[in-house]
Amino acid sequence: MPDTFDPPLDEFNADLDRLEQLCQLLQSLRDFGGLADPQASVDDFIGAATRLRLTVRAQRTDFPLLTGALLLYLAGRFEYFVRACFEALAGALADKCQRFSDLPEKMQAELLRMTGEALRNPNRYGFDDVDVRGFISNLAGNLAANTGIGTINTPCLSVTDQNMWPDTLADLFKRIGVTKLWEDIGKQSAMKVHCEIEAESQVSREAKSRLARLMTERNQIAHPTGTVTFPDTDGLAAHMRFLRVLGQVLADICRVQIAVFPSEG
Repeated sequence: MPDTFDPPLDEFNADLDRLEQLCQLLQSLRDFGGLADPQASVDDFIGAATRLRLTVRAQRTDFPLLTGALLLYLAGRFEYFVRACFEALAGALADKCQRFSDLPEKMQAELLRMTGEALRNPNRYGFDDVDVRGFISNLAGNLAANTGIGTINTPCLSVTDQNMWPDTLADLFKRIGVTKLWEDIGKQSAMKVHCEIEAESQVSREAKSRLARLMTERNQIAHPTGTVTFPDTDGLAAHMRFLRVLGQVLADICRVQIAVFPSEG
């Protein structure tokens, strides 16, 4: 049986690979622009290299704008991955339940609350009339089921009003009964190695701090002022390395949640 979390994790990592290649290209262009006049025996190469060098030298001061744009995409792509992972976990838990009451109590309450919120304000969350009718039908079926609750309204469960700050991430997973997400993240060997910290509580704090730093930079770029500082390629690469580890850790935690969740029959 295919792993539920492999597709979103593979897509997330593929996009990180693309970002890393763009980051390396930007760094290469920056370095190339700082070289002395190229020496070569092929006139065409000399001409092309000289033109590239002149273009890069003229635009080197604008490179942070490009890394800033990539950081915006990186943060948004991470948020998309989190929601995909969260919805996959919620759906997998529901698949192990025969009745609505078999779900974690918090998840039952949040399904009712968040579905109601989506029905009251569909446009606010990007839902249309077809989505609304589907949500009503799904919830009615969930509540009446006794041989498997079927599809649940995971898009309703995953909506948030904020960027994926550390507390937002934790609050999201609390909706389905994962109450100690950052504590669990701090226990993971991959995160300990990445942060170069052994104590679990310190790892959790450091991971939260790094995610908060990313979201702060994201908001500064999305709403720039005269004093905003755009990241350089090293800073962008550091964020990517962290999110690659955090993405893997989140997927692993979700796998554990499914494995230990009791199946009621």
